[in-house]
Amino acid sequence: MSSGVVVGLLLAAGESRRMRGGNKLLREWGGEPLIRRTAKTALGSQLDSVLAVVGHQADAIQKALEGLEIEFVLNPRYAQGIGSSLSAGVERVRERADAVVILLGDMPRIQSSTIDSILARWRQGGLCVVHCGSIASPSPPTLFSQELFADLVALSGDQGARSIIESNQERSGIVSVGPSELYDLDESSDWPDAEAP
Repeated sequence: MSSGVVVGLLLAAGESRRMRGGNKLLREWGGEPLIRRTAKTALGSQLDSVLAVVGHQADAIQKALEGLEIEFVLNPRYAQGIGSSLSAGVERVRERADAVVILLGDMPRIQSSTIDSILARWRQGGLCVVHCGSIASPSPPTLFSQELFADLVALSGDQGARSIIESNQERSGIVSVGPSELYDLDESSDWPDAEAP
């Protein structure tokens, strides 16, 4: 059995370079900013707390999350890529968390129940990584246990955590979800096909 404090790290620092028309996390989804939707999903789960990593338009992101029980950490190196945000987030919580769940701000169809399934799988014991998707194509949300925090803090630039997952496949678990739930909004062309329910 694994137990302890699990913090959700909501990555919200990127520049949305492939999205025309501004910061995608501030666009409306179902009547509220996209980032607020994903934050509320995280807060509705069994995570012990949620930390948002902000950078690009940090003030606007924080304003969009006003009134929610969210902690913030500023990533001054956000322009370097997702690796710098992963590093900043884990560095902030490494002394108080036993595991983190990485969440992307542009995946509004993720359900709180999916996050809870990830936590339940980890709490069964024996795993240091639990992710969605497949072995060949892992997808967030992804849980990393404390023993991998040093590897996450060492990330930089646009280097994501896939190499860490691949290095720990023998101790990884997968939570199955439908492909529509893993839909992320990377480009302007993605948006019309992903209208809020």
